[in-house]
Amino acid sequence: MSYQGVYIMDLSSAQFVFSSDYPLLRCGLSEQEVLEQGLGYFSNLVPDTEKDILKDVQFMLTSGFAEIPMEDRRRLSMFLNFHINYDTHLIMVCHKLRFLDFDNDGNPRYMIGLVSPSVHSDGPVILAAIEDTDYVFSYSSENRRWEPLNVVHLSGDERSMLRLTTQGFSLDQIGRMMFKSVETIKFYRRQVFSKLGVKNISEAIAYATQYGMI
Repeated sequence: MSYQGVYIMDLSSAQFVFSSDYPLLRCGLSEQEVLEQGLGYFSNLVPDTEKDILKDVQFMLTSGFAEIPMEDRRRLSMFLNFHINYDTHLIMVCHKLRFLDFDNDGNPRYMIGLVSPSVHSDGPVILAAIEDTDYVFSYSSENRRWEPLNVVHLSGDERSMLRLTTQGFSLDQIGRMMFKSVETIKFYRRQVFSKLGVKNISEAIAYATQYGMI
């Protein structure tokens, strides 16, 4: 978790419950200063050209879930890629959001966010993915709606290999846990690199994470 920031938010009040000490999350502020500002805190960081789409996101986080089946809401992740003003520079960050609890009407109550540098250079890019499926949607700020996004398909074994790699296991350990030979695990890696068009496992993990593949 050393390369990610973590926060928890109460969506009913649009207030932070917790904010970790991570440069691209705190941006020089203390935890108390971040907690006091609530969801509006992000609008102070983003450039004016991206403020409108974050308003759309705020609406989506507090409503607009009626058409999503409950079982899918619990497996839904959102990926918000946008610029922030950090130390006089514009930096692209990714917020991966998962919902922790829902009220009786099925609307999310609490949300956890993981913050890391984005793999995208242009933005904002707003994505939503349903875990363990190939369903990925991109939010169009122009049309103000979700549109299906064609992404690369990874097999179940390829996803498992990436997930175990992110947990720090070696090739030998992954092979034993998946009941596969080391050569098979290496084959999965080569397949993933080829499918995603990346050069190494770090790029593969970053790509797969920010497109909701793992």
